[in-house]
Amino acid sequence: MKAASSNPQKSRNVWVVRGKLRPPLSHHSVIRRVELIRLLDDILEYQASIIVAPAGFGKTTLLTQWRARLEKRGDKIGWLTMDGQDADPYRLVCYCIFALSEAGVEVGQLEVFAQQGLTELPLEAVLVRLLATIEASQERVALVLDDYHRVESEPVDELIDTLIGNSPRNFHLIVSSRQRPSFSVAQHCMTGKGIQIDSETLRFSDDEIQQALHDIADVGLIETIKRTTEGWPVAVQLARLAYADGIVMDRSAMTGREGHIADYFSEQVVRGLDDDLQTFLTRTAILDQFNVELANTVYGGDDATLLLRRLTDLGTLIVRLDEAGGWYRYHHLFAEFLLKLLQEREPHRIGLLHASASVWYEGDGDTQQAVRHAVAADNLERAAELIESAGGWELILFGGIGYLRNLLGLMPTAKLADFPRLEIAWAYLLLKMGKVAEGRAYFDRALHNPKVEAYKGDRVNWFDRDVLNIGALLHSYEDNEQALCSADVPEQIALPGGAPDSVTPGVLSCYKVVGELAQGRLDSAGKTIREAMHFMRQSNSLLGLNYCYIHSAVKNFHQCHINQALADARESSVMATDNFGSDSGLKSLSDVVLGVLLFWRNQISEEGWHNFQMAYEHISRYDGWFDIYSLALEAEVERALLRGDFESGLRGVERARRLAQERTLDRLDRHADSLALILAAERRDGGEQRMLALRIETRHELGAWKERSFIWRNHVYEAMALAIHHSALDPARSQIYLRDAISCCRRIGARFWLMRLLCLTAVVFDGLDKRRRSIEALTEALGVAQPEGLIVAVSRPRTILAAFRHAQSDWRREPANTATRRFAGEAINLLQQFATRDPQAPEGQICLSPREMEVLWELSLGRSNKQIARSLYMTEHTVKFHLKNVFRKLSVNRRTEAIRIATEAGLI
Repeated sequence: MKAASSNPQKSRNVWVVRGKLRPPLSHHSVIRRVELIRLLDDILEYQASIIVAPAGFGKTTLLTQWRARLEKRGDKIGWLTMDGQDADPYRLVCYCIFALSEAGVEVGQLEVFAQQGLTELPLEAVLVRLLATIEASQERVALVLDDYHRVESEPVDELIDTLIGNSPRNFHLIVSSRQRPSFSVAQHCMTGKGIQIDSETLRFSDDEIQQALHDIADVGLIETIKRTTEGWPVAVQLARLAYADGIVMDRSAMTGREGHIADYFSEQVVRGLDDDLQTFLTRTAILDQFNVELANTVYGGDDATLLLRRLTDLGTLIVRLDEAGGWYRYHHLFAEFLLKLLQEREPHRIGLLHASASVWYEGDGDTQQAVRHAVAADNLERAAELIESAGGWELILFGGIGYLRNLLGLMPTAKLADFPRLEIAWAYLLLKMGKVAEGRAYFDRALHNPKVEAYKGDRVNWFDRDVLNIGALLHSYEDNEQALCSADVPEQIALPGGAPDSVTPGVLSCYKVVGELAQGRLDSAGKTIREAMHFMRQSNSLLGLNYCYIHSAVKNFHQCHINQALADARESSVMATDNFGSDSGLKSLSDVVLGVLLFWRNQISEEGWHNFQMAYEHISRYDGWFDIYSLALEAEVERALLRGDFESGLRGVERARRLAQERTLDRLDRHADSLALILAAERRDGGEQRMLALRIETRHELGAWKERSFIWRNHVYEAMALAIHHSALDPARSQIYLRDAISCCRRIGARFWLMRLLCLTAVVFDGLDKRRRSIEALTEALGVAQPEGLIVAVSRPRTILAAFRHAQSDWRREPANTATRRFAGEAINLLQQFATRDPQAPEGQICLSPREMEVLWELSLGRSNKQIARSLYMTEHTVKFHLKNVFRKLSVNRRTEAIRIATEAGLI
């Protein structure tokens, strides 16, 4: 319930109108509809009931009585009175969560996330979690959506269809509307999930009419009212009120349709009131709800308490909203009549009434209602200033995306161009929704808006600050080379109000980090990340701090500090889950980075990989930038190559290409080419290889990273791809590309990529029979990979198997290399695990143990049993034992046959 003017919830993040979550209180004169309530009890077996009847048929009153009955029985019944703003599906789902929580349903963290506007969470995921929570409670739960007709939204209709279609057996949805909703009512009724109740069911019976008119002695009048109202509940109640005031009603006028008879009786009721009461009613009819203080402000008096006391007999038309009687609203039909009367009597005053209401709500700390009434008063300038003073775009940094979305939604979209700061806020909202191009269009329009010239004083400073922050974020998402390479953080300055501005240096520090990572300035990026964390903590922005941990994980990954990178990614994931939800965009960003790290360590399960892909899909639609997309693409394609699942790899490349095109990310497009070339080389698709290699070589210049450090990530992967492409026919050319890329990685300290390049170098040297140089490169690579457990990173490409086998033979003669040799053995085992030409591992696949594989490898080198025994540090008897098992598994009797079968099976 919205509190009185002493409302303690005056935080700028408060956007929830609590009064929407409770039904109005019943008046003592309301007819108890016993039979109808029993009918509602019977329909609880359905998933949904849809009550459709015109205004005044007692839908809300009936549901209020029924809800009270079920609550006494111990059931949990949520209530939501809908309004036009609930046309936003996110807002509606938030309110559904609040309503169920208000009813006592344990919704857990969902309520916290709803308070934040379900920031970046997919609605499908929220609904799944909400319904699972309800089902797990094993209690009977119902949710009433009253006044559904006030919402006209196709996405909301689809949402309701989804809710009904997936409801558990212990959940029931009740939708009350003046007209038949646009969702699939007929289909739900036909499938047995829903049932519809119409106006005929809701009409008063003769007994109920008689009960309502108990104080009318004129039998003829009662019969006239029965005939005229046809059991229409509100008309019967209005007739009783009119008669109670001593008005002699004209029976001949009691004719016509429902709208006419309602207006007739309303006129009779109002006409019998004193002038001051009539004025009070018409002027306060602009308010959805009111208390004494608000009513006095709008009405223009100081006696609202006395006036309401004099209007006590209109109890069914003036509805109490709380037990203390502090807040009221008018019956909808009565309010509509009063508004028409106000339009007739004082049309010039309507704008002034809304203006007064806006001022009162601003003082009460309710920015949302203050903005709504300012817009109704046609004072858009004031509405814009209210939104700006609430925080504008900055609300998102503190988890207030729902609040900002609701505030901006109150403004006519066509009028946003009149308010540059709101355009910038809208641009940021679009950016967070993944609509980068649209966000840029709004930002540029605001930047060049001639109305900026009208800004004065502090407003100019606020606008400049908006431009600085959102402009930086746009550059980051657009991967703007020029802007990112010149990114800097100014000295901390004071806000126009005098307080230190921690948000701007926090945002700009993150912006600078993106630029430093792009340029390979990894050590500098680490320092900037620490500064960004300081400012984000100072400004209390958990969202901003979350991004800092993601940046830190990426930086540490490049430097091959994998344990620290994992710690950063896990901290980010936990923070995102605790503060923004397990399905939030931040959680998806964290999970993508975490999935990449675990993949390279071969520690990601099939379920974990599925979660990674879901998170990758989410950030592809919403919040992401080049650093994250490139890491995800590399892991996706490298995993496909490891498993021989080329189709999966090609799908990953195509997704990256689409994403690069949608967001104009040139670096990502270049990255996709490199990975496509590696795929083509492994598939031995000569035509595709030549085409891609030509395209890459056209733009790949040796040493280009020295002059244009921004492309170092592309440069390294292009070198890897071209080295693999040329390794068979022109290994000398491969070495040139690799040496150049290795120099780049050594210079900037990108040890992860250095390690990968050294593995490729080992393969090239092994192919040239330069065993010593191959072993040296592989030894250095393993020296980087082994302490961090990067088993997958040294297990690609597949052709590295021979280099590993040769190196192992050498390392056995050096006892100090035991750890390296064992790590190499794990890499060989991993390679063997996927060393099959058919990715779907056919039945009868040959499975050799790691030791048998070592014996088979030595056998392929033409060594005798005695030589094998000496090389592998085992007895000749043990060698014979292993060879016997190898021959049996390969179904052969001779060495030459064993080598042939093993080669065909891809074992050696």
